[in-house]
Amino acid sequence: MEAAGKPLALLVNPSSGGGKIRTLLPKVEHELDLRRIPFRVERTESAEHAIAEALTAADAGEVPVVMSGDGLIGAVGGALAGSGTALGMIPGGRGNDLARVLGIPTDPASAVEVLAAGETREIDVGEANGQRFLGIASVGFESEANRIANNVRLVRGHLVYAYAALRALITWKPARFSLRVGVSGCGSPAARCPPPTARHTGVACSSPPMRTWPTASSTSCWSATSGGSAS
Repeated sequence: MEAAGKPLALLVNPSSGGGKIRTLLPKVEHELDLRRIPFRVERTESAEHAIAEALTAADAGEVPVVMSGDGLIGAVGGALAGSGTALGMIPGGRGNDLARVLGIPTDPASAVEVLAAGETREIDVGEANGQRFLGIASVGFESEANRIANNVRLVRGHLVYAYAALRALITWKPARFSLRVGVSGCGSPAARCPPPTARHTGVACSSPPMRTWPTASSTSCWSATSGGSAS
């Protein structure tokens, strides 16, 4: 599916990146106007609201473009998986792991330039405990550190992850999870579990692929389940 020439539904998470999205959005709007790309802006109120708006945009022939961090991008991407609808993304979070792996620039002008090209490719979609995800699902220590980072308001930028890791380390108790990969089973310490698209050793991946705009090349899916919860 080619997305070039289609109007965009820009789904913006106002609280993403500790509020930096407020200064990023005018720059993105300016770059879209310069290229005469038709778009509308919808400020999201929750993951459920963003998913509903993305589905509405797809039905209207628009391309949903999520301007947020990994969490909202993953939620919307999971909902669109298998539908044939392309998903655009403009990095607006703190970590922006998925965008970095896919080679999507964080600079507004460069990110919009990638959108303007309109090329789409498939990537893998993971699933853990019935919840779809893109890029990575964390269990155990990293999941707890991520939860802390998401709730921090005073520490900004990448330092928030160092702070969250230290906070989690103070109270963390070792945990083990049972993983099944194909027909083999093993016990493993709690770890980060990305699908192969994220270029790491991975676990979980049984959902249909989705199209993102742009993406890395699609890779083979793993079939797996986890005893832990995804975050």
